[in-house]
Amino acid sequence: MLIKKSASYSSGSRRAVQLWVTTVDKKPWTVGHAVLVDRKGKEWVSLPPAQSGPITAESGATLVVEFDVSNGDLEGYQLKISDVDGARTAQWSGIQFP
Repeated sequence: MLIKKSASYSSGSRRAVQLWVTTVDKKPWTVGHAVLVDRKGKEWVSLPPAQSGPITAESGATLVVEFDVSNGDLEGYQLKISDVDGARTAQWSGIQFP
């Protein structure tokens, strides 16, 4: 997956990442789940992801993943996203929240 644009949000213990993405391969992506990982390796599984449509190379999609995080850190996160089949994974580091 390629990120065209992104935004992050925080409110209390909630963290959310909004991504505008496309893919580089021919098979469309449908996101199954996402995991947010802090610097210490603690993982939080996302609430059900919201996706505007299949992610393809020809037409991007908006993806929103939200987490209930039990620490106050706002930076140093890694985001891992897997497709619905669990066959493909994308990963990004350096995620920060306002």
